[in-house]
Amino acid sequence: MGIIRFNVAGVYYYKDGVRAAAKKRKDFALSEEEFRVNHRNGKKVFQYYFSRGSSVALIPEPNNPHDPNAVAVYVNGIQVGHVPAELAPDMRSVLNAGYSAEAFLSGGPRRWVEGSDVLTDSSNMEIAVTVDSPAISDVRKVNPGNAHKASNRKSRTVALILCIFFGYSGAHYFYTGQIGKGLLYFFTVGLFCVGWIVDIFRILSGRFKV
Repeated sequence: MGIIRFNVAGVYYYKDGVRAAAKKRKDFALSEEEFRVNHRNGKKVFQYYFSRGSSVALIPEPNNPHDPNAVAVYVNGIQVGHVPAELAPDMRSVLNAGYSAEAFLSGGPRRWVEGSDVLTDSSNMEIAVTVDSPAISDVRKVNPGNAHKASNRKSRTVALILCIFFGYSGAHYFYTGQIGKGLLYFFTVGLFCVGWIVDIFRILSGRFKV
């Protein structure tokens, strides 16, 4: 029995689903005076959280138009994102062997006490998933087949910038070492601009291999 840990990709695009799958902290809506009395100084309280025992399911999407290896992540029966593209191909053996999974939600609206004030802000929601399965031989945070390449992975931000401004010439593919696809984009003007646009969304959702 081993473990894979990963951050769910594309959570930003499933914000409504994340809120629906999560629970709301009742104390988040307290008045400032009540909140100040009930919370110690500096303790951050997030509005949404996944309760202990929340169900987590990994569902293959063979008909996904962007990636036939795509695996959707569901919490409490609601889709909240996808398994990162670099891990998705290796999840088939995990799903076939059986698994258990837990999800932890962070980010979103939060409140905290600072001196005599009650402050509020918000950040992007993130979901961390831990998967246990007999198909996993040890503890991993990257695709086992590509673990030796982890230190050589390119920046997704750089790939996105290159794709936005020079995607028609395949610059993002050349940057990530996918020369064949880069040449294809170069000679077809980003697959007639359609592939260029699709790749921008693939990078943003974490489904583009970098």
